[in-house]
Amino acid sequence: MAHIEVNAMSVKLFSTFEAEVFFPGPDLEAGKKYPAVWFIHPDGTGPVELERYTDLLDGYAEKKKIFIIAPDISHSLCTDMAWGTWNEQFIARECPGIFRFMYPLSGAPEDNYLLGIGSGAYGAAKVASHNRDLFRTAILVNGELDVAAKCRMPEDGERFPCQTADSLDALFGDRKTVEGGREDLYAESCGIPVKTILACSRQSPWYPDNQRYAEKNTGAEVLFTDDEISHQGVCRLMKQALDKIF
Repeated sequence: MAHIEVNAMSVKLFSTFEAEVFFPGPDLEAGKKYPAVWFIHPDGTGPVELERYTDLLDGYAEKKKIFIIAPDISHSLCTDMAWGTWNEQFIARECPGIFRFMYPLSGAPEDNYLLGIGSGAYGAAKVASHNRDLFRTAILVNGELDVAAKCRMPEDGERFPCQTADSLDALFGDRKTVEGGREDLYAESCGIPVKTILACSRQSPWYPDNQRYAEKNTGAEVLFTDDEISHQGVCRLMKQALDKIF
């Protein structure tokens, strides 16, 4: 089953955006509303990141009868920027509204899932935590979750190669205030998703992030493996995480 690229206009982003869409097959039931997985790409990539997993997600969407949609959130970390676009509002409310107008998607929280890989998992967890009335589950794969730590050391390109001190200030207003605040996944003020699938390889450099998040989000379903962090390894881990939901 093929997938398509959609281009649409966003008020929250003040521009057009693109998204990759995988379909649940050619024969949709009349009147049926389908579940949707909203894929949050890693910082520094885009919705084309989804195409790396075409074989997996193409078959998964058709077999499980779900839509998988990856909108472009640029370098925003799913944040309503202090100096820029309103990216959390876009991914949480505007984007689903646009695609529900175009396709038969369910608006029920239990039918809407956020999936993120790497720093995209940070965005997925944050949006799900702040919008528990809209999304029931966050699926986090090899999550780069401790953004507050990266805000303390923006000059360290190995830790956060796609952000600078200035860009982090544009995102958060003052990067030094992220720790302990609403944008910090480890802070009480951030909250936690209704349900979390926390999937991470012990070989991932972000495994300690995930261990700490599991300590805070004690209700998370934890899937820690010894799988390699190659593309094939990430595909296997993502499939295991999705299988826990569908």
